[in-house]
Amino acid sequence: MTVIAFPRTAVPSAPPVRTPCLVFKTWAERRRYRFMLRNDLLLQPDSVLEDAGITRAEAVCEANKPFWRA
Repeated sequence: MTVIAFPRTAVPSAPPVRTPCLVFKTWAERRRYRFMLRNDLLLQPDSVLEDAGITRAEAVCEANKPFWRA
């Protein structure tokens, strides 16, 4: 007896449940990540900033943004 395997079709998945706890956790992780990136930006030498196309003044301005601004 020969068994023929058919390719499985993609089953649409339900959208993830967004509980308030999960939303807050995601927001907190993004805030922490942005804070880390902004601090790392200040530590970069001018040559790296120049390669990225920004000046030291622009880097300082970006690092001083409030956390609620992306």
